[in-house]
Amino acid sequence: MDKKHHLIIFIFIVLFSVTNIYSNLGKLRVSVYDIKGKPIAGVKIRMVNTKIGSMKYEIITNKKGVATKNALKNHFFDIFLEKEGYQDIKTRFKIPVGMLLKKEIIMKTIEELEKDRENNDPHYKAIKLFNEASKLIKNKAYSKAYKILKESLSLDNKIYQAHYYIGVIYFETEKYKEAVEPLKKAIELNEKYGPPYRLLVSVFDKLKNKKESDKYLILAQQKGGKTAIDAFNEGSKYFNEGKTDEAIKAFNEAIKKNPKLVEAYYRLGLTYLNKGLTKESVVMFKKYLEFKPKNKEKIQTATSIIKNYK
Repeated sequence: MDKKHHLIIFIFIVLFSVTNIYSNLGKLRVSVYDIKGKPIAGVKIRMVNTKIGSMKYEIITNKKGVATKNALKNHFFDIFLEKEGYQDIKTRFKIPVGMLLKKEIIMKTIEELEKDRENNDPHYKAIKLFNEASKLIKNKAYSKAYKILKESLSLDNKIYQAHYYIGVIYFETEKYKEAVEPLKKAIELNEKYGPPYRLLVSVFDKLKNKKESDKYLILAQQKGGKTAIDAFNEGSKYFNEGKTDEAIKAFNEAIKKNPKLVEAYYRLGLTYLNKGLTKESVVMFKKYLEFKPKNKEKIQTATSIIKNYK
């Protein structure tokens, strides 16, 4: 056999080998649409071979929402789809031997996913209702807020802030006994959450249960350090016990920690008056009125004391 025939045979073998190799490689074509069926252009599709991690590819969808990759080994690939404004998608495909794998994928926007969650996720609905109720409480629309909080808890009973706010509503509407259970429930669900401890101090103070009031005052300080409210509650306790000096010290501490704690000025004014310190009392009542409080009875008391002890 001459050299010419040897060369022809060699070329044939090489071509056969190359053809055979490529015939074993597969293809992937991904079509990406939105929820209305419109193609999404510019979607970045990253591909990572799960068997050979260094084998990575990146393709991008065209105007028709289509991206194609040829010459892929018959392995599993992790597929990552990314586009700004859309929820990222991760999936996994196995590339078939010598065949084209066609896949259609729907991508949703962040807003569309939020709507899905709102419609299908009870916890999400509960949180949304809780936020709505919080705004109503700030505006003192307690009756509406209470109904919405109850609806929120019917969807997810583990939202501890919702239990706390029900306790707040009971307290603000002077239903002190009813406030105890939801406040304790809030603590049960999250023992690190400080506000229900502090409110229970005031609740038990109103119920004249000194033992429980003292207990929750200590717990409140342990959980979050001594706050202005803690100092105010301490002052109220001393005031009710007739311990004037201790009450003055506590109310002053509360004002120092929070100069906008309006009720502390009023209580301090009464405490100074009980001790016979009328000038100091007048100063506190004047500061109290500067905040333009809404309690008519307390406004009348403060105004009368200022007038009598000028």
